[in-house]
Amino acid sequence: MSDDERRHQDRVELDPPGVAVLRAGDNEGGGLEHGPAFVDVLNVSPGGVMLEAERRVPEPEQCLLQFFDHQTQDWRVVPCRRVWEAEGDHGGGRLWGMAFDSDLGSGAGVTLAPGDIDFLMRMSLLGSVPRRAMCRLLNCLERERYSQGDALVRQGEAGDSLYVIQHGDCRVEVAKNGTLHGLALLHPGDMVGEMAVLTGEPRTASAVAQGEVTAWRLARSDFDRLAGEQPDLLVFLTELVAKRFESSQITADRTVAKYIIRHQLGKGEWSIVYSGVHQALDMPVAIKMMRHDMAMNPAFLRSFRQEANTIAKLRHPNIVQVFDIEELYRTVFIVMEAMRGFSLKEVLERAGRLPTERAVPMLAQICSGLAYAHRQGVVHRDIKPANVFVQDGDHIKILDFGLACTAEEEGLGIPGTPLYAAPEQMGARPADHLADMYSTGIMAYEMVTGMRPYPERSRTELLQLHRNQDIPDPRVAVPDLPEPLREFILTCCRRDPARRFADMEQARAVLAPLLDGQDLRVRRKMTSMYLFYPEEAQSGVTELMEEFSTRAKALGLELKTSEIKDI
Repeated sequence: MSDDERRHQDRVELDPPGVAVLRAGDNEGGGLEHGPAFVDVLNVSPGGVMLEAERRVPEPEQCLLQFFDHQTQDWRVVPCRRVWEAEGDHGGGRLWGMAFDSDLGSGAGVTLAPGDIDFLMRMSLLGSVPRRAMCRLLNCLERERYSQGDALVRQGEAGDSLYVIQHGDCRVEVAKNGTLHGLALLHPGDMVGEMAVLTGEPRTASAVAQGEVTAWRLARSDFDRLAGEQPDLLVFLTELVAKRFESSQITADRTVAKYIIRHQLGKGEWSIVYSGVHQALDMPVAIKMMRHDMAMNPAFLRSFRQEANTIAKLRHPNIVQVFDIEELYRTVFIVMEAMRGFSLKEVLERAGRLPTERAVPMLAQICSGLAYAHRQGVVHRDIKPANVFVQDGDHIKILDFGLACTAEEEGLGIPGTPLYAAPEQMGARPADHLADMYSTGIMAYEMVTGMRPYPERSRTELLQLHRNQDIPDPRVAVPDLPEPLREFILTCCRRDPARRFADMEQARAVLAPLLDGQDLRVRRKMTSMYLFYPEEAQSGVTELMEEFSTRAKALGLELKTSEIKDI
């Protein structure tokens, strides 16, 4: 059959594409020199196939091709020769027209056992990338075999690879003070060595083969390259680290600098939050881990680092206190004060709407916190109910100050959340304190009416409404809404920033008549601490207390000491 006749045969388009294994021959017509490579099968005809391959795959003049035949429901191995080639979609690879050719041999010599291919296709690692990137990941894997007692990874060594076990078991063990401590037994399908690949730090444990073991190795250099190309793989990294933190063993992998992670509290749009404790002080904290697709974005990380020091210095009763910011496990952790309560989003979901006497004190506290931050030169840019925390007694804490400022919403280039974003955030103008004011007004509308001001039939329509239409009068939904609260909402939500209040202090002043003498001052708390020491340690204790007093004053705390004799 001629090549032209083959081209006109009926073809079966594969959607999604199939996966095939190709073993290419050398260009001089010799033996099959190159190892197996994975390629995509776009269509199949009785006389050949159309393949798409990444550029790293050697160009075959002739090859053996192993693919799943949907007609026979079995794997076929056939000799092929290349009859044409072209650029692939978006320049990401090459297209090859391959003709089946019995003159090249019988097709004997399977490149990979079907069971091996089936295992690789079921790996959780493979499920972390989109279909178009599957072959790219598969081509980075190398199969390795180990005997009883061999170490796949060794404690203390550099983490240059991760492994997926296909056959056999591995014992994970840690050497401490000359004694081996077994931590876990890994089975087929489990991964080992992934944390060291993420962190670049020495391995914290060894994995030793318990009998014959077959595993697939992914080098860190390939992992880094793929992570840079595939955002979905970065999401997989986040889940991988999250799973490790939620394990039952308290090991080095569950520490973030001087803090120990206890358990997960919840997941947000761009982070996972854990409860934790300061190792030395036994002080409870909340630890927020940012998703890797954000933390490994150079633009985000650059902007985040610029604002991090300012954010950590914010000291206000209505802003959550940030204690530390750590960069570990190839992501960023924000260590904050521990709180008890619910987000305003959860409060509204339960209550529907809030009465004026409850909403106004909350809004006054939000205004106070924002006014303070704006004086420090920090703009939140993502004010919404999910970022407002309601503690006992309706004491308000604003979360994520300055941290969400570079989180673009699904590639639209709009910082923050479109449901609450100011019109100027949707254009070329940089968001300033008046954008926070607009978002506060939208949130206030939702608090008192139980609904958001614009219909949410589509994202495009929502953005257009924010830019081109004033919000409805909240008094239409709540006829008895007090005039100061109505004025607060409508003025905060003016589309033209110049027509809003000058600042959040002016906005808060409008609410003052509705506070009804409520005391919104911060309730003071007291903590006692006793030091017991021998007299000869007095000079060291004095030096310690002077340093402690300096730190306390920097935090705005009042420190009082008294000496107790004859203990």
